[in-house]
Amino acid sequence: FQAEDGIRDSSVTGVQTCALPILRRLPHESLRDLARRGHLVRYKANSQVITQGQTGHEIFVVLDGRLEAYIHSNGRKERRLTLATLHSGDIFGEIGIEGAQRSASVCTVSPTLCAMVTQDAVAQQRNSDNRLQELLTQTANQRNRENTLLMAQTLFNDIYSRMVDLLMSLAVEHSSRTMVIPERITHQEIANRLGCSREMVSRLLKDLEKGQYISRRSDMALMLHPPLPVAW
Repeated sequence: FQAEDGIRDSSVTGVQTCALPILRRLPHESLRDLARRGHLVRYKANSQVITQGQTGHEIFVVLDGRLEAYIHSNGRKERRLTLATLHSGDIFGEIGIEGAQRSASVCTVSPTLCAMVTQDAVAQQRNSDNRLQELLTQTANQRNRENTLLMAQTLFNDIYSRMVDLLMSLAVEHSSRTMVIPERITHQEIANRLGCSREMVSRLLKDLEKGQYISRRSDMALMLHPPLPVAW
């Protein structure tokens, strides 16, 4: 497979011939048809897929793996704010598909497989499939709502409150008194989602651990022991 930014594992391969079992996992027929029009692209973990400010003429359908969409500062010390985590069945790159500048960057968190679909192929499907345009519009509207909520939280809530909200949203019930975040998340990933420094996240988590509000399992999964303090 061939990835952008010079990352190569082997040659680009047509989706239709190599990924039929993966395509069946996609939740929408129009999404499956769109992926069939593209090429398989495999990315290693921590690979840059698209870059904020650059132009592009492709849209991506996530088939497997995990990615992050984020915006970043242009200062000497880059600061990230994660906008969304992308998984199988998600689309990205639709905003800049007609040559506009990309509004955000996207990088992989784990090894990832995508279908990369060109602008011309998207246009061809739009001509014969009205549901595709509905799907793209719904995706854009959902992203706008999520980004508006994220900006409001960033502006009006303190970092500790936002961190607690994030941890609770990622956790699932483990017992009557504890919750667990099954997917391991690093201090840096939390900081990126909050738009703050890793050091600040580490200090807050250390204080919560001292207060026995959180702990780590042997597999390093984060355990929560609610209720967590409303302020710190």
